[in-house]
Amino acid sequence: LYREWKSFLMRAYREGTAEIRKNSVRGELLERKGFGNFYPRWSPDGKKVAYVTNQGEDFLGLSALVIRDLGTGKLKVIRGGVASAFDFSPDGRFLVYARKKRANIYGSRFFDLFTYDLKRKKERRLTHGARARNPAWSPDGKKIVCVIGRDGTDNLAVYDLKEKTLTQITHFKNGEQIFRPDWSPGGHAIVFDLSTGHNRDLALIDARGRKLVYLIKDRGDARNPVFGPDGRSVYFSWDDTGIFNIYRLDLKTKDTEQLTNVLGGAFMPDFHSQAGLVYSLYTEDGYKIARLERPAPVKPARYLALRLIPRTSPVVPEDTGAEGTDGHGIASIKARPYRFTYGPLNVMPRVLFDYGTTKLGFYLYSSEVLEKYSIFGGFAMNRMWDMDIYGAVEYRQFFPTFFVEVYNQVRHTESEGDKYRYNLLETDTGLDFKLSDSDNLRTFFVYSRYAGRITTTVAGQQVKFGYTYMLGSDFALQWTHQSIHPSRTMEINPRGGRRILLRYDRQNNKFLKGFTVNSKYGTIQEVYNPYRYNQVTLEWREYVGLPWGHALELRLNGGYIDRKVDSFFNFFAGGLIGLKGYPFYSIEGRKLLTGTAQYRFKISDNLGIALPTLKLDKLYAGVFVDYGNAWNSGEPVWQEFKTDVGLQLRMDTFMFYNFPTRIFFDAAYGLDEVTNRGQLYGKEWRFYFGFAFGYMD
Repeated sequence: LYREWKSFLMRAYREGTAEIRKNSVRGELLERKGFGNFYPRWSPDGKKVAYVTNQGEDFLGLSALVIRDLGTGKLKVIRGGVASAFDFSPDGRFLVYARKKRANIYGSRFFDLFTYDLKRKKERRLTHGARARNPAWSPDGKKIVCVIGRDGTDNLAVYDLKEKTLTQITHFKNGEQIFRPDWSPGGHAIVFDLSTGHNRDLALIDARGRKLVYLIKDRGDARNPVFGPDGRSVYFSWDDTGIFNIYRLDLKTKDTEQLTNVLGGAFMPDFHSQAGLVYSLYTEDGYKIARLERPAPVKPARYLALRLIPRTSPVVPEDTGAEGTDGHGIASIKARPYRFTYGPLNVMPRVLFDYGTTKLGFYLYSSEVLEKYSIFGGFAMNRMWDMDIYGAVEYRQFFPTFFVEVYNQVRHTESEGDKYRYNLLETDTGLDFKLSDSDNLRTFFVYSRYAGRITTTVAGQQVKFGYTYMLGSDFALQWTHQSIHPSRTMEINPRGGRRILLRYDRQNNKFLKGFTVNSKYGTIQEVYNPYRYNQVTLEWREYVGLPWGHALELRLNGGYIDRKVDSFFNFFAGGLIGLKGYPFYSIEGRKLLTGTAQYRFKISDNLGIALPTLKLDKLYAGVFVDYGNAWNSGEPVWQEFKTDVGLQLRMDTFMFYNFPTRIFFDAAYGLDEVTNRGQLYGKEWRFYFGFAFGYMD
């Protein structure tokens, strides 16, 4: 049945596009690389074409504004982060564009207008928090028209470069969407496309916004209009034949002429009297930049599948007044202040395999619809009543985010007939300050209480004895920086950027020294040693992209405690996040310094293997070397540092079509021997396996 359906579709499409393929008109390709090339714009002299492109990137949103010199063929990157239409100044020296920028202390990022001086290579910001995009320069060079948005409705606004003011010139109110405006050569009118429903229409308005006239309305989808140099015609994209092509509209006669005849779609035209027509061409490999040096009218070839669909007759242009918001059939809804809207409580089952046991439990999550607050928690328990409990609440109503986190672990074990129960409790409370898109500052207080209970037999009687062996309080300040270059492989194999964590702790802990008998009550009471000290930790990961999708990861971990402490509070250098060739507790001290170099490479970027509830996606391998040590006093003795080497496999998968699941396997061999508490480590293979939501190293 599937093969029959597929054959029918291919035959119908082949027959429906036969006339188009026989008379194809698309011109030459100026840009073949990348799958997102948009908004081509001629320089005033017609020797260069600028456009927005994502070439070299994995995501459509990672775009940059570039200029291609048609004489030399060279491509110059002007500014990253540009995703909307832009324009040259009339003298060709400046570019105006919109990009997102942090606009307030709450971390909101809005589109604002910027200019770029091509001669001095300097950027200047024009607006702050204007939500402005798709700018176009007036012919006299004094003003810039743009689209601004608020409360779900778009309007046109004009920025005066001399007065440095932004003035709204239209007053739509019912959810109208405006896309790309363009000035007439004389500067007296502005053409733009707008949507009041499903499709887009073309409209014309005077430069002061007092008179709106529709050029094409309710006749398919017409978009991306620009004036021709003579001011008597408008070039635009239209799906009148069932496929978007570039058209020319005569403003006097209202006649239209089709200029391209393509299979995919032609969008975002710009016309220069000497250089010709340039536009964004949709192909089987994405959007490219195409050029027709001498565009001429072509005979329309309608896509066969749409020939039976009735088309409405052309609408005579009408004057709808300055507002232009009536007659859209959109109900008027009275605005009211926003109130907290509580989302449902989502519960998801959890299965955990840990130290040879199976734990069953759940995750739970709920949040306010605008993320003003959120709660997240988890619970798991095995047949021995071992429990893992976690809960976190975040409140984002103010500039800093207030958070409370609670952790609780319960473990049971036996030795020589005695039973032991450990209950570890920790609570973290504090504030998060978002300093920038990449930087976060956290200040918080940590309270810890570690308790134990012994069940033993004395003189034939069962005795239970409970005690608290650690009471801790910690005032901490933590700065994190993350600037990983976005890509499809940014988790499994980052190819650029860094992660940095710098943390200071002022620790005030009490650790069990022994027991005494309370003289008043005759009960056994804990005796503690106090440990007050300063602690600094650093984690730095640097990612370097290499050819063929390979990458190098460099990692540095450091730690320092400023005075003697019990070994319970030491840094530990081994394990999954340290020297993998050694157990976690095998190397310890008040000072820590470790480094890792890992070369990671692709095995497959698209496994495409579907298992029940699990889809296997990417597979990468790596080789690594770890080097480091932990010690108690003095300078580092390099001869005592330990080295291990190893191999790693990483796999990106998805569970139930939605949840990212990461699988990893590491094998590491310690090249040196180390003795700790009479136990010898090293000169052996150690293995690590993980199946979780993210990679742990």
